[in-house]
Formats: sequence, structure tokens, C-alpha cells
Amino acid sequence: MPEEDLSRITGRYFSRGKRGEKFNGTGRGLSLCEGIVRMHGGGMERENKEGEGTGIIPDFPYREAA
Repeated sequence: MPEEDLSRITGRYFSRGKRGEKFNGTGRGLSLCEGIVRMHGGGMERENKEGEGTGIIPDFPYREAA
């Protein structure tokens, strides 16, 4: 993924593809995921190797069970 797109991938309705292309979709999935992770006090880490792939890692804070 181009670096200029990496900061926008969790934005609402960000979609890299057009209907019928390999990467089509509504662009809502990562936006919803990030919202859920943040509600739990976490964040999302992004790993990108242009031409190879992009990884999104949710990071939830550790809390001891009561």
C-alpha cells in the first residue's frame, strides 16, 4: 500500500478499489474495528511493506481479571 494511503485506511469509507476490481468494498471495516478497539482503551498498529502487504494489529491494554 502506498505510504500516503496508510494514514487514511481507518477513515470512514476509505476504499482502494472500484466495483469489480480486486480490492472492492465499502471501506467501513477498519473504521469500525478502530472504534471498538479505542472504546476498550487500545489502539491499532500498522505494518506496511509496499508491494508485499499491510498488516493491522489491534492492541488492547492488558487488565488483570477481577
